[in-house]
Amino acid sequence: MLIDPLFNWVFLDSHKHELPAQKVKKMWPQLIQQLPAEYDKKYNYQEGYRYTNWDKFGAITRTAYKVGKVMDLPMDTFSFRGVFIRQHYWKLVIYFLGLCLTVFFALRTWIKK
Repeated sequence: MLIDPLFNWVFLDSHKHELPAQKVKKMWPQLIQQLPAEYDKKYNYQEGYRYTNWDKFGAITRTAYKVGKVMDLPMDTFSFRGVFIRQHYWKLVIYFLGLCLTVFFALRTWIKK
């Protein structure tokens, strides 16, 4: 999906599904009409876009990028922001609770031994 973090905007189709960057590029003339008034129209996605800012946290994210490339993962088309935006909030809560329960039961089993 294409997310514009400068304007906190996720591009959606008519069925409210997130649009991939290639579709946004192709549909840009139609999407301009859906943008909020404060959106700066000079950001024209037909001229290109950047998937992820792997330099944001310095050595940590650059190392993660390199490790992912060595593991043959699609690091150039992956973005952590898509995982952490508001629409995935409940998934994160459920996964976090699952992690907490797993750690709790593992520690409880380990302590009993």
